[in-house]
Amino acid sequence: MALRDDARLLILTSLAGGAKHGYAMIEDIASITGVRLGPG
Repeated sequence: MALRDDARLLILTSLAGGAKHGYAMIEDIASITGVRLGPG
């Protein structure tokens, strides 16, 4: 459960900078954290 909550927090953090499509969020999160999110 914690991993899913972490992913939600990362997504919200990425969106705090403005609207983005899915791939842009993945790239943004990877540049901030070094973690690359995927489906699921």
